[in-house]
Amino acid sequence: MQRLSIIKRVIVVMISLSVFSLFCANPPEACALSQRIAVSLPAATHGWTAGVLWWARKAIAEMERIHPGVHFSLVIARDAPGQIKDMERIMESKPDAVVVLPVESAPLTPVCDRIKRSGILTVVVDRGLTDMGAQDIYVCGDNAEFGMRCGEFLGDFLGGRGEIVVMTGVPSVIDRTRVEGFSRILEGKYPNIRILDRKAAYWLPAEGYKLMAYYLKRYPKIDAVWCQDDDVLIGALQAYRESGRNDVRLMLGGGGSKLVVKKILDGDPLVRATITYPPRMIEVALRVCVERITNDKQTTQTTFVVPAEVVTRENAKDHYFPESVY
Repeated sequence: MQRLSIIKRVIVVMISLSVFSLFCANPPEACALSQRIAVSLPAATHGWTAGVLWWARKAIAEMERIHPGVHFSLVIARDAPGQIKDMERIMESKPDAVVVLPVESAPLTPVCDRIKRSGILTVVVDRGLTDMGAQDIYVCGDNAEFGMRCGEFLGDFLGGRGEIVVMTGVPSVIDRTRVEGFSRILEGKYPNIRILDRKAAYWLPAEGYKLMAYYLKRYPKIDAVWCQDDDVLIGALQAYRESGRNDVRLMLGGGGSKLVVKKILDGDPLVRATITYPPRMIEVALRVCVERITNDKQTTQTTFVVPAEVVTRENAKDHYFPESVY
């Protein structure tokens, strides 16, 4: 009886080993230990972040299909304190990598630094940290070029002379870099363009509306508005058109949203251009992260920059994607 029991156990072990061998024969990823990537993104408070979330979900589905051993978890934060709590929970779960687009740069830097020092691959997207040493990989748009191209288009359009107002974004490295690039161009090439005022609109349409209404009440003459962001531009345009004023000659946003590109295509007299800043950069970050933890590509590159392009009526059709979220 005891011998029969031993034989049964041997048979079970042999069957189990055979099944495991068949499972591991193809694909090879199935044999590897699963690798986990935690992704922390801001909520879709405006069009650009909605685009980021859309591209993130699309990329995650595709990469889990291509790499069966890689698993993603996505958490969404409405503000910086909430994202810090999310990141602390992520660190406790000990994933292989973290991909984060900070709600704000400064508050997220310390927790990202702790995650990196714990040995977890840390990939930061878009809104860079205040300490670049707190991350392993950085994926972003070319924010300096973005600001400079905005300054050049606005300066050329005004013929190098005029009075303008500026709407900045969320306090972050990306915002500061854009504003520095814009200001450098104006100071160097267009010294006769004067900035009347500069305040934050936080990349939100409602803030663009409120800030434009404030500027219109305070300044009797404005030649142009740099909104920095296409969502802010939509709100600012509404406030301007409701005011009945006709002094503003140009309102320039940025990001390349389909709403603004359509206005350019339709020949809106106030909206002559936008500067691209594609939300698809999250897909680049996720792909780079997977390649690094799976050793799919041997590279030591730590910064990946997506270039900025000027979209005008001449090339707007090449940048208009009506089916996209953003």
